[in-house]
Amino acid sequence: MKTLFREYKQVTRRLLLNAFGALAVVATGGSRVARAATPGRKDAPVQELCVECLAKRAMQRGAFINKWV
Repeated sequence: MKTLFREYKQVTRRLLLNAFGALAVVATGGSRVARAATPGRKDAPVQELCVECLAKRAMQRGAFINKWV
């Protein structure tokens, strides 16, 4: 019985949060959502990196992953 109530509580919480999120999108007119999903945004151009920089970044990434594994 406890597991059934726990699952019901999770479903209810999820539904309430989704409803609140949908209400927030409707209240703002969806302007932020539409702006974030626009594919034609002009971001900064991609910078080319030298081989040494890429190797350094790979070593840092590996060290970070090994720290948490």
